[in-house]
This record gives sequence, structure tokens and C-alpha cells, in this order.
Amino acid sequence: MKRKKQFLLLLLMILTTMILSGCAGNSALSNAVSWPGLAADDETVYVAYTSSVQAVSNGKLLWKYPAEAQNGMMFFAAPTIYDGKIYTGTYQNEVHILDQNDGTLITKITLETNKNKILASPVIADDMLFIASNNGSVYAYALDDLGVPVWQTDLSTEIWVSPFVSDGKVYVTTLDKRFLVLDEKTGSIEKTLSINGAVMGRLVLSNDRIYFGTLGKEVAYFNPTTQEIETVMQTNGEIWASPLIIGDKIIVADMAGYLYCNELETGKSVWQIKAVSTDKVGFIADPILLPNGNLLAVAEDGNLLVYDTDGKSVNSRLINGKTMSSPVVIGESFVTGLIPGDALLRSYTSDLKEDWWYAEPVQTTVVAPTSEVSQETVTETPAK
Repeated sequence: MKRKKQFLLLLLMILTTMILSGCAGNSALSNAVSWPGLAADDETVYVAYTSSVQAVSNGKLLWKYPAEAQNGMMFFAAPTIYDGKIYTGTYQNEVHILDQNDGTLITKITLETNKNKILASPVIADDMLFIASNNGSVYAYALDDLGVPVWQTDLSTEIWVSPFVSDGKVYVTTLDKRFLVLDEKTGSIEKTLSINGAVMGRLVLSNDRIYFGTLGKEVAYFNPTTQEIETVMQTNGEIWASPLIIGDKIIVADMAGYLYCNELETGKSVWQIKAVSTDKVGFIADPILLPNGNLLAVAEDGNLLVYDTDGKSVNSRLINGKTMSSPVVIGESFVTGLIPGDALLRSYTSDLKEDWWYAEPVQTTVVAPTSEVSQETVTETPAK
């Protein structure tokens, strides 16, 4: 019951932001948020958060789009960086394409209705742009002709996770616990499989298999050769974060505050840690590999936890703010996004020494998020 209540608050935070973005004026943009979506290149982090996308380098704002909040325009998913452009989805069911250097709008793609939202980062592969909307549709556009989609495939329910494209196939998961394989050229559905829980994190390719964690407390993979789903491991809590694969090991962080290292091939446990002492705090952010070879797990309460690959604690640091965004690596450091806190972004070295911080020019009031997700709740389609 506790987990279900906490998930409802988490889901309400996102849905409230959707509703306000669709029916309120600029004042609403300052009163409800989710959490920042981060992407980075070698020098700059691009953060999609509430009413804007911002480019920040070494703690300095390079540009902000739009410069002033616009009625109903809100951003959630991490931007996609490609060929000098930034592709970013909005809560108005649009993808805005910006100049990477100065943030000016180049063009935008408007999908069927602005009553739906884009919660997953756009994907670019094979000179195509793939967009998943929470209206339950996947769209494919040719990069040299963004006027009309090459194809559109309507699925059973909402999509919150970016499609994964590989070897002529587009892999998609939906909130009603389905894993689908589409043809990359036509969008036709080639395979639909049931999975034991909704997927909230990225799909990860390793050894020609596509791995994912679920709210059904398990990690599984799709095998393109056998066309079947196989379970790798079970966890104590629901999984929101994407798995991290390092060689022949898979690292998993769950919403009950556990970290796991298992053998990728057999699923056998190598080590398991209760990294967070309270059951009220878990992991939403993806675990990452730091430049020095250690693991970073970012707990929801602002705890930065560093371990070596044998599961030994190396370092930790508590920062001011909730940390639900997956961190990104820039050079020898990493950047994490915070809500609320005294900064939007903070950069740290691998040994957790602070490099720089960046605070938004305009302060916002935040609906505080919570950590845990209930499998029962997401078996029903959230309101559109």
C-alpha cells in the first residue's frame, strides 16, 4: 500500500505538469515540474526542464530556448543531439529542432493533437527520426523531409520510453506491458510480446540482445534470434532506471534502494547492496560508469554513491536537492540535475569534488516528487 501511494504521487507530479501545460497560462509554468532531462556533448550539457531547454558549459548559460516562457510550452525528455542540432520533445506533442550553437529554432514537427505529450527522447538512426508520443503512436520521419512522416504506427496505449532501433527493426515498449518489434522501413508490427511489468528506462543493447528493467521487479532481454523474452534476474523493488552493462556484468538500481551486480549471461548474483538505508528512497536515475572506472548511483534524496566494480563503497556525498535525473559524463566529470535545491545542475569529478554549479535565472516552485512505483497502478492507462 505504501509503494502504491508513493507511485501515485510520482505519477500525479508528471500528469499535473501535463494538465497545466495544456490548459494554463504562463503563471502555471512556474508552479509544477517533473525533473530535468539531460544530454551532453564534450563540453556542454543540454537540459530540458519545465518551460525551456538550456545549454550550459562550465556553469555558464550559453543559450535558453525559448528566451521567455510561452503559453503551454513545457519540456521533460532529455534532448537528442545530432549533426549540429538539438531535437527536443514538448508537452504539446511537438518536436522542436534547434541550432546547437545558439538555440535558435530551425523548424518544428507538430503531431496530430497538442492534447498529447512527448515524454521520450526522439531517436535518430539510419537518416530517420523516430518519435514516440503518449498518444500511443510511433512516427518515423526522413531527416531530409520532416514535413510528412514516412510512417505512423498506432499502438495499444501510451509510450513513455524512447524506441530502440537496430538492424532494420524498431523496438518499442508500452505502458500496458507489451514489447513490440516494428519494421524500420514500414512501421508494420512484426511481433508483440507480453512482459511482466511496464518499462520506464532505456532499452540497452548487448551481445545482440535488448535488455530492460521493469516495474515487475525483474530484468529481462529480448533475443532477436529466438524472438522470445528471457528473464535475467529478479529484484527486491520495482525498476525505473535503465540497466548498466559492463563487459559480462549487468548493474541494476531499483526503487527500493538496492544495487545489484549479476552475470550477464547466467543472471547469477555477483553482489547485492542495500545502498539506501530508508525504504522511502530509491533510484530513479540510471547508474553510470565514471571516467575513473567506478560506478555512480544517484539516489533520489540527493545521495551520490560511488562503488568500485566489486561493490565496495568508495565515496559518497549528499547534495541539496532531489536527484531523479540520469547524470551525464562530460570529460573527466559528471553532471546531475536537481529539484528543487539551490541549483539546477551540479558538476563533480569522479572523486565527488564539485567542479561547478548552475542555477536557473528564474526560481520555480516545485511539487515535490517521491520515489516508489507500484506495478498494479501502471497496468491501467493513465489519463490522456
